[in-house]
Amino acid sequence: ARPLGWSAGVEATAGAKVHGRGWVAATVRSGLPWGLDVTAFGWAGMGAGDSIPQRDFRLGGEKTLRGYPAGWFRGVSAWALGIDLGLSHHTVSPVLFADAGQVAPRQLRFAGPPAASIGAGLSLLGGAVRIEAARPIAPRAQWRWSLVIGARR
Repeated sequence: ARPLGWSAGVEATAGAKVHGRGWVAATVRSGLPWGLDVTAFGWAGMGAGDSIPQRDFRLGGEKTLRGYPAGWFRGVSAWALGIDLGLSHHTVSPVLFADAGQVAPRQLRFAGPPAASIGAGLSLLGGAVRIEAARPIAPRAQWRWSLVIGARR
C-alpha cells in the first residue's frame, strides 16, 4: 500500500460560546492482481464545548456517504470510511465503491448502526472526471447520480 495523503486540523472559537474541534483523515492506495487498484480512506473528527451549527461535521455527498445528499448527517463528532475498487492505469475505468459513517449529536455519543452506501461508476482520465450512481443501504432508498469533476482520491 502507498499513502496518497493525510491531513489533520484543529480549530477553536471563544466568546459567548466556547467550542473546539479536531480531525484527521488519510487515504491509501494499493495495487491488486489483474490490474486492479483499491483505494481506501478514513476520516474522524471530534468536537467539544458549546456546539454551534456552523461547526458541525457533515456527512453525505461526493466525499463521504455518496448515496446521501451533501450534509445529510450533521453532528459534533463524526467518522467516515470508504473503499473504491477500480482498474489501474486506464483512461476509462469502472469503479465499485462502498462508504460508511456516523455522526454523534453530542461529544462521542454515537448511537445506533452507522449509515452506509454502495455504488458504481466510471472514472475518466485517472479520476479527473467521475460519473457515479450510489444508493444508501436502507429500505426504499433511491439511487443518486453524480458527476464529479476533479480527482476524488
